[in-house]
Amino acid sequence: AAAGGEVVVLATAWGGAQNALSLAGDGLAGKVLVDVTNPLQFTDRLGLAIGHRDSGGEQVQRWAPDAKVVKAFNTVGFELMDHPRISVGAPSLFVATDHADAGAVASTLATDLGWSVHDCGGLRGARLTEPMALLWIEHAIRSGTRDHVLTFVAAER
Repeated sequence: AAAGGEVVVLATAWGGAQNALSLAGDGLAGKVLVDVTNPLQFTDRLGLAIGHRDSGGEQVQRWAPDAKVVKAFNTVGFELMDHPRISVGAPSLFVATDHADAGAVASTLATDLGWSVHDCGGLRGARLTEPMALLWIEHAIRSGTRDHVLTFVAAER
């Protein structure tokens, strides 16, 4: 699948991400690789396996050095990825990458699906979006629902 696509989406559990990338091999070279994973660990409480000084997105880039990694779509559940309709307008989709051309591809896809793209800067921005995903997950667990998004809303002036 990686060899045949122009854009590849990494949508595995964190524990399988490295193996999936290894199996893709050279099929990722030069490709836009949209990383929707989050480096979750399950111990006595749900948490992040990587954080603060590194991110899963940056780790994915190291595992697939010839791909153009874009961290995106990791702060929302699959139910709303392709139809993010909420009462306050288009919700924010957070995008982080070191590759402007790949970021433009992912941003266009997100906009076409109905998202308002928020550029988090370089791939280091994944250090911010991955904890945000944890907040989204915690809310889903506590509320028993998955029909929510994290978004920026402009204040009235």
